[in-house]
Amino acid sequence: MNLKLVAHHLGFILLLLSASMLVCLFWALPIAGGVWSQEKEGFWAIMVSSGITGIFGAFLSRIGRKARKMNLFRREAIAIVGIGWILASLCGALPYLFSGIPRTVLSDGSLIPLTFIDAFYESVSGFTTTGGSVIGELEDRAVMPRTILFWRSFTHFIGGVGIMVFLVAILGSGMSGRLLVQREVSGPQRTAKIARIQMVVRRTLTVYLVLNAVLIILLRGCGLDFFDSLCHSFGTVATGGLSSRNASFGAFRAIPGVDFESAEWILTIFMFISGMNFMALYFLALRDWKPLVKSREWQVYLGIIVFASGMLLFFQRPFDSQAGLSLENSVRNAFFHVISAITTTGYVTTDYSHWPGMSQMTIFSLMFVSACAGSTTGGFKIMRYLILFKILYLELEKVYRPAIVRPLYLDGERIRDSALVMNVLIFFSLAFLTVIGSWIFSMLWEPDSLWQVKEAPYLMETKARDLLGAVISHFANVGLGMGILCLDNNFGALTQPTKFLYACLMLLGRLDFYVILLLFSPTFWKK
Repeated sequence: MNLKLVAHHLGFILLLLSASMLVCLFWALPIAGGVWSQEKEGFWAIMVSSGITGIFGAFLSRIGRKARKMNLFRREAIAIVGIGWILASLCGALPYLFSGIPRTVLSDGSLIPLTFIDAFYESVSGFTTTGGSVIGELEDRAVMPRTILFWRSFTHFIGGVGIMVFLVAILGSGMSGRLLVQREVSGPQRTAKIARIQMVVRRTLTVYLVLNAVLIILLRGCGLDFFDSLCHSFGTVATGGLSSRNASFGAFRAIPGVDFESAEWILTIFMFISGMNFMALYFLALRDWKPLVKSREWQVYLGIIVFASGMLLFFQRPFDSQAGLSLENSVRNAFFHVISAITTTGYVTTDYSHWPGMSQMTIFSLMFVSACAGSTTGGFKIMRYLILFKILYLELEKVYRPAIVRPLYLDGERIRDSALVMNVLIFFSLAFLTVIGSWIFSMLWEPDSLWQVKEAPYLMETKARDLLGAVISHFANVGLGMGILCLDNNFGALTQPTKFLYACLMLLGRLDFYVILLLFSPTFWKK
């Protein structure tokens, strides 16, 4: 293990992160509508956080300055990605801590302070594009400066396409860059043999930036101000879901001058696009539609959305009709929430805790799916399911034809990489154990009193359902809550150990299992 080379790359990552924090200072300026009395704490929090991150990054870069031209191998790449994401999350938590923002504001006006674990959770949620939150008040400028609120959404923009993708796009590390990107991007990688990895990364970044720019313009046209357009563009294209409003995107329904119906359709379309493979989108922009249309993964992705939206519309329409809502409203609502769930975005426009049980189960089921490999979505990925089902089919055939040997094909191409097949099987095994184990610990750590309300008696199955939904939501980087955790998708009421556990789940879901687990293996660090 070349620790100096690892330190050099980690230092450069922190220097990039330090510089990115300074972008948030724009919202403290009068030209951006900033009021110094409201933005003062946020301004200095960003400045101090950027300074600490930059000094630490410069220190690490200096340690590894003599090793910067050495070759990067697999172990170093794993260490850089794993430690890099953890350091970014820790440094990203500093602005929340130094600004003094509260976790929530009680009805009597008193403030509940934000702890370090709360800040770490919020930072991890932003970088992993999960979208869960522990902060209860976002719109009161007296307690939430716009500089901090923008940093919260900007972490989506940084983490959406991947920290290492930005690193490789700037440095261009050849084979080293390929290793970094492979270790960071979750899901089976079928483009690992492309020689010019920097070209692939830059094309992916181009698609990412263009989608953000177009969405910002369209949301401005629907009446959202520039700040809200930026925040929701970052949250949509990165499939993150953190909003600048307490009631998520549904808050714009009540804001005068906002064409909410058009904005909701636009966000639905861009969430759908952001769940697709970005390289396929690049070729589609060049009028080469075959890589996208012939992709079995994309076909399944589209099919699941149409089927789930139809199911949700079937269950919801009678209730919407009684409420006087139009058919177009019901269709728009169904597609928005289905696509928000399957792409792990997590935006909502209504309180779905009052939906019928089957409607809630439809949303819950989509958390297990996720979208396409090569997109900004986290979680399980449809590609993994396709490979898993093909493996199961071939194994079942061997039961009655033991001598037969059939190769594994996907999209007409033979999968020759046995490690890829094994990786899928190990992923689902580890995912099952992780979800069950985390669910049990959550049940033990969370007090029953949280589920004991005056209006209804405490039910063990209600607590079990809500916490299982929370575990899957964090591991799959969705960020949606179930039951009492549904309101504003806020997990602030949970205990500190549970929130730390969920932060770890978000990192596991965003990265490859091996990247995090190997960091705790003593043999991994030996020369």
